[in-house]
Amino acid sequence: MLKRLDIFVFWTIIIIVPFVLIITVIGALLGCRIRPEIVLPLTYSFYIIILFRFFNDNYFKLKYFLGYVFSSFIIDRILGIFVKKISFSLFSSYIFSYIIIVVGMALLHSFLFQLFKEISYKRNIKSL
Repeated sequence: MLKRLDIFVFWTIIIIVPFVLIITVIGALLGCRIRPEIVLPLTYSFYIIILFRFFNDNYFKLKYFLGYVFSSFIIDRILGIFVKKISFSLFSSYIFSYIIIVVGMALLHSFLFQLFKEISYKRNIKSL
């Protein structure tokens, strides 16, 4: 039986998401609003890295990968609502909240990726 979390996806998020948060916090502290053109490439770089991981796996089928991407976008939007509700005015008191959000996001994404990968592997074994 495969593991419950994909470690590669977990650590990719742990590395990329803090960069997005740091850029947003710096912008908030400087009093300017961060434009999406700055933050979105960092966010989408995660999906590009995961796409390369998908291409290296011969048993992970495209329809299951697209299922992961779709559910991942939904989770990102829901978590985005929570992140926007946290104020940057008292940043030091919210660091723990951001750590919880990043780790929670990494756990959710890695669990979803592993879940869709397991389903794809099981369907491939049945078809062989």
